[in-house]
Amino acid sequence: MPKGGIPTCARRAAQAAVALLCLLVPTAMAPAHDQRKAPSAALASPCRDGQLVVGGVGSSTAAGTVIVTVRITDISATACSIEGSPDIAFRGPIGTSLRTSVTHIGPGQAFEPPRRTALVPSSSPTAAFVITSRDDMVATQRCARVSFLRVTLPAVVGVSLVGDLQAQFPYRLCQGLPNPPVSVPFSVNISSIVSDAVAAGYAPAWPACKAHQLTMSLGGELGAMGVASYIASLANRSSAPCTLDGYPGLDLENSAGQAVVHFVAGRSVGTLPPPPRPRPVTVVPGGRAQFVLSAGDYRPTADGGQGAACPVSTALVLTLPQDNGALSDRQRFELCLLGGVGAFTAPN
Repeated sequence: MPKGGIPTCARRAAQAAVALLCLLVPTAMAPAHDQRKAPSAALASPCRDGQLVVGGVGSSTAAGTVIVTVRITDISATACSIEGSPDIAFRGPIGTSLRTSVTHIGPGQAFEPPRRTALVPSSSPTAAFVITSRDDMVATQRCARVSFLRVTLPAVVGVSLVGDLQAQFPYRLCQGLPNPPVSVPFSVNISSIVSDAVAAGYAPAWPACKAHQLTMSLGGELGAMGVASYIASLANRSSAPCTLDGYPGLDLENSAGQAVVHFVAGRSVGTLPPPPRPRPVTVVPGGRAQFVLSAGDYRPTADGGQGAACPVSTALVLTLPQDNGALSDRQRFELCLLGGVGAFTAPN
C-alpha cells in the first residue's frame, strides 16, 4: 500500500458521502440564508478570550450521515467577529482521545470558504459550526461513542468543553468501512463558523425547555449591603434534552397572589457585578441549569427615614422565554426593592 493510502481512501469516501448527501437532501442541508445580510463583521474587533462561550447543541441525520451543530455566543457587551473553523478533539466515555481525519468538505453554505462572522450582543450574539460524520450504516464497521468535545476557536485563547453528549443523543463516530484496521481514523467534516441561522438549517438547537419538563429550587441567601442574592437551579426531569436561552420572567408574590417584586432582566442590584448575559444552555435529562436573582432586602426610607424590613412574600414565580407555563418555589422571602435577574447559564 502506498504511503498515505489509508487517509486517501478515507478522504475519497468522505467526498463520495458528501456528494450523495447533496443529491438526497439539498433543502435540509443547503439553507438559503445569506450571511452577507448579517451585521458588518468588518467593523467588529476580533473576538477575544472571555467574550465567548461554547454550548447549545443540535443534531440530525441524513443519508447515512450524523450532523451536529454547536453554538458560540458573545456574552460580553461588545460586538466582535470571528473567522475560520474550530479545532476539535473528540473524547470517548473515559476521556479517551478518538483518532480523526478532519476535512472541511460538505454541502451548503456552512462549508463554503470561511467568511468573517459578526456576533452582536444586542441583536445577533450567536454563531455556530457544523460537524458531519458517518452514521452506523455499514455492517462490521467500527464505531466509537463520543462523550465530549474539546473546542478551540480560531484566534481565541483557551479550550471550551462541550460535554455530556451521550445524555443528549447516542453520538458516535463510525469509519464507514467494513472490517477496517484499527489504524484507520474516523472521518469528520468540520465547517467554518457561520451564523446561527445557517447552522439551524442543518440541525437546530434542541427544542426550548417547557415548564412541565423542569423543577426549580433555590440555594441559600447570599447577602451583601442591603441586597439579597440567590442562585436558582432548574433540573430537567423529563426524558428529552431541551434548550434554555435568555432570561426568566420572574416575580415575587404575596399570599394573596399579588406581585410584590418584578425582577428586571439583566439588572445589576446594589454593588453586585452585572449578571450573566444570555447564551444557549442545553439541559440533558437529569441535568441542570441555573440563574442568579437579586433584590433589596431593606427599605431605608420607610417609617420616616428610620428604615424597615421588606414585607413578606410567599412564592417566587418563574415563566420561561418560550413557554407560558409557570414554575414556583414557595417559601418565605423578605425582598422588595430593585429586583434583577441574570440569564440562564450552565452550573459552575
